[in-house]
Amino acid sequence: MTTPLFIPASTVAHQSTVAYISVEEYQNAPTSVDTSQLTPGGSAAENLMELGNVILRASGWANEICYQILAATLDTVMASDVYVRRDGTVHLTCPWWPFRELDVCKAGPSPSTLAAVTATPDIWLEGRKTLIVPVAGLINQSAVGNSTLALYGPVRPGTRCYVQWSYWNGWFHTTLAGGFTTPMATISLTSALPAAAAGCSLTIVDGASTEVVTVASTFTGGTALPLTAPTIYGHTITYPSPPNSITVTELPPSVRTATISLTSALIKTRGTAAIVAESIGAAPSREALIEGGGLGDFQVAVDLLSTYHRNA
Repeated sequence: MTTPLFIPASTVAHQSTVAYISVEEYQNAPTSVDTSQLTPGGSAAENLMELGNVILRASGWANEICYQILAATLDTVMASDVYVRRDGTVHLTCPWWPFRELDVCKAGPSPSTLAAVTATPDIWLEGRKTLIVPVAGLINQSAVGNSTLALYGPVRPGTRCYVQWSYWNGWFHTTLAGGFTTPMATISLTSALPAAAAGCSLTIVDGASTEVVTVASTFTGGTALPLTAPTIYGHTITYPSPPNSITVTELPPSVRTATISLTSALIKTRGTAAIVAESIGAAPSREALIEGGGLGDFQVAVDLLSTYHRNA
């Protein structure tokens, strides 16, 4: 086995996609789409599981349309030849938005001499994607040693440096880890949220019991989410789980609606074999790839997601 020479710390791919709507949310939507035969001859449980799979693919499709993961993720970026301005700061362009929280930022004259940023009160966000960070004077002294890098000294204005930073971006989105029958002041989540979620309003999407809750200011990150007030309702997860779930989200309604439309479009591509003629009396020329209304569903989703493109 060959020992790797270099493994990048930067985020180049995400291992998984999360569903942006629940199975129940799709079933309650006015789509007029039959989901009872997604698995031909399958049981109700098998069709329910397949609907969950289709929703997951539709959520991934929404990400691809926007060129970014819409649900909040922690990503690491590496940059070289970053110019240090005369005030000792660097301007870092964050590829994915919205920016939510900076967890780690290091800079140095070389990759091996990166040192953590210490002047954290002077970090600034310009617009929604440009991070201004003071880096002058940074160098990892223990890594320099007696190497020639010691001749160049720490990062200083007018020079260029290497920077590595990790930050949360996207909209907070997760699911309940377990149901409860009475109102709760702290709820358990299946995936951790960062400290930046403190003070944010999240929607518990649960049919007629859907409600908006606010995260307490004491929240410092994790899967136990304290609220400013107990929930109005109890929330129980219908068996089987998965695919049934209850989402806890701040994703905009337009994103969730787009996911519903993409789910419908995917379902309408299954098993179509209609023969289409170019004109009356002409010979069939091609096979339809999608049922009626499917392209309309797709276009609705594209229009709804246009605001959330990575390059927007």
